[in-house]
Amino acid sequence: MFVVLILDNFKGGPPCKFSDSDVLFLLDYLRDGKRVSRIDISRYLGIGEGSVRKLIELLKENNMVETHQTGNTIKPYGIKLLETLDIKSVSVNVGGYVVGRYQQGVIVKDMAEKVFNGIAQRNAGIRAGGEGCTTWIMDQNNLLMMPAWNVDKNDSLLSMKIRKSVEMEDGDVLIIGGGDTKRFARLAAGSAALELV
Repeated sequence: MFVVLILDNFKGGPPCKFSDSDVLFLLDYLRDGKRVSRIDISRYLGIGEGSVRKLIELLKENNMVETHQTGNTIKPYGIKLLETLDIKSVSVNVGGYVVGRYQQGVIVKDMAEKVFNGIAQRNAGIRAGGEGCTTWIMDQNNLLMMPAWNVDKNDSLLSMKIRKSVEMEDGDVLIIGGGDTKRFARLAAGSAALELV
């Protein structure tokens, strides 16, 4: 995974209370250039302010974010990492198609060929603390819920909802993680996405 080496090299103090998924979602949260306070980051990620301080310190050391008096912003290297990974968070709720009270979606561009049947993504979500993940791919403009359920033919309302909420092109993957908390849904989706890149 992309930040494991950074996290492994992060020495001193108690163990990290954040993960690669937190790094991904924080960079994605800052993607539009806005300045965000540590308190807002803490609320968004669902981790304590002390962990946010360590996470920001780690990302500053790796030239991905910078801190201003008015908040934290992403730097060009952080944007480049997001562009390289080509993972973006999306908001879409698909009801009972995803297990868990909360849902978090991510789009992984051009990785459909790496998805076999969606079980690896589900398992990654569970390992991260979520209830699991449901995976869709776009194949020849057909929206397929893995392993091969054609959403366009079998549930046109769901297809319309996803297509209106999420911009997908052929070869793209949509992973929606579910969890008992927003944090666990986010961890599930992020972990499953990172296993594809």
